[in-house]
Amino acid sequence: GVVADLTVASGADDAGGAMAGASGSGDKRVVFKTETSGAELTDSLLPQKTRRFILSAKSGQMLYARVAAKGPDMTFAIYNPDGSVLLEETSAAQEYRGELWQEGDHVVEVYNMANGAQSYNVIFVVE
Repeated sequence: GVVADLTVASGADDAGGAMAGASGSGDKRVVFKTETSGAELTDSLLPQKTRRFILSAKSGQMLYARVAAKGPDMTFAIYNPDGSVLLEETSAAQEYRGELWQEGDHVVEVYNMANGAQSYNVIFVVE
């Protein structure tokens, strides 16, 4: 289900409670609240781990994605529903804004390339 007041639901298909270790790797489905098109989430990642944020969107919608890292060496990439690359892996210092051309689950994958755990915020807007 949806966690408290946040707009994140745990992935139903992760085996063995991968979401239990909040700072390990894992998938999070982003569910926008009614009447909103954006979400801001706080998360953390252990070194060399990734987190996949899954956003359902339609072709022709605009996606805005920003990763606000609390340290160095965080990157992110965006994948289309068919698995093709929408945005090559890029520094968290860059933000993404672009039109989507496929319908379905888009994946924003965040990477912690640093040697220590890092916290960060992610902001997603689909409109």
